Amino acid sequence: MRRPSATFAHPLLLLLLLLASASAFPLSLYPKTPLIKWAKANAIRLNPSLTYSHTFQDGLRGIRADRAIPANTTLIDFPLASCLVVGDQQPCPMPEFVHPAYWESAKLHERLALLLLSEKRKGKRSLYEGWIRELPTGYDNHIARWSDQELKLLRDPRLAEEAMWQKSAIDAMHEGFTRRCPNITVTVDEFRWAMDSVLSRSFVGQIPSEREACDTHGAKRLRAQVAMALLMRLGRKLPRVTHRLSVMFPRMRKYFQGTKLSTQLLLLEPIIDMANHKTTAKTDVSYDKGRDRVTFKTREEWGEGEQVFVCYGAKASSSLLLSYGFLEPSNPMETASLHTLEAATYALAREKGVSEEELDQRISACEAKGTLKHLREALVSAEGL
Repeated sequence: MRRPSATFAHPLLLLLLLLASASAFPLSLYPKTPLIKWAKANAIRLNPSLTYSHTFQDGLRGIRADRAIPANTTLIDFPLASCLVVGDQQPCPMPEFVHPAYWESAKLHERLALLLLSEKRKGKRSLYEGWIRELPTGYDNHIARWSDQELKLLRDPRLAEEAMWQKSAIDAMHEGFTRRCPNITVTVDEFRWAMDSVLSRSFVGQIPSEREACDTHGAKRLRAQVAMALLMRLGRKLPRVTHRLSVMFPRMRKYFQGTKLSTQLLLLEPIIDMANHKTTAKTDVSYDKGRDRVTFKTREEWGEGEQVFVCYGAKASSSLLLSYGFLEPSNPMETASLHTLEAATYALAREKGVSEEELDQRISACEAKGTLKHLREALVSAEGL
């Protein structure tokens, strides 16, 4: 009897071919920049009119418009699978690096810092190696890294106190990690670098339906936990394959990353984190649940050669200096603390057209009501008194 000829390939072979083609780009089409090569290989779509990680005349790196960018243009679009992500209900994704019991007790920022350290130590084996090499090698500009003498120059005891608290808190985390994970050696400088990276570059995400209804039904929750345990283990063995599967089938990403049951995520978003801050910048970062992708879009025009900014939020100078290590010129959200800068309050009143007499009346009224103590601890916005 004649055996029929094979008319189809083995399903597993077809899957492997599909995976190979999902992120395959002809080498001739790759830009020369290693960062752009990495982005292409990780399904990150970049706008060809921009230069990423450009060094400007003031020495700062950022994103530059090589050509005029019209409003409502997408600048970056990438899958959540290409982000470093941790969740509040996430099992330990790297038990070889962090003891699971320690992971359970760690806060989101510490979890993300440890995940970043783990990926950095992998070197070229890491899916994020092309992006990690672009990160700053140090954060000496952060005031938590300033000396006591430098902090005195701030002439702001409250801000100096917050900086010292942040430094001591990070060092305490390092001591706790060293004590409870003795098999892994992480220097205090390494730990500080990772925490500084996370504190200045992370994004808190309330991803809709990340948890869905799994925690409301015991059987569904148990199935999700078992599936996560199996697929996270597969992800550690075959990270590139599982990453491609996560891009192709977004629902699987939550299982490979272990965030299926999480209600809150903390993310490091590659390349978007290279955009510098400007309070008035009209740009949006949004999440598309159906595609499981994050989009960075501008709502204003950018001229050729201009730096493209993103707004980190309405933050006062003290917050920018503490979290990011810089000050924004003419910051519209500037604040002054009455209990340390009372004289500046009268100067601000004059600038805004409020007479000293009227200001004195307001303060006296507060004092009569017994609220002056609270007023002295309040922050007065530069938007007006």
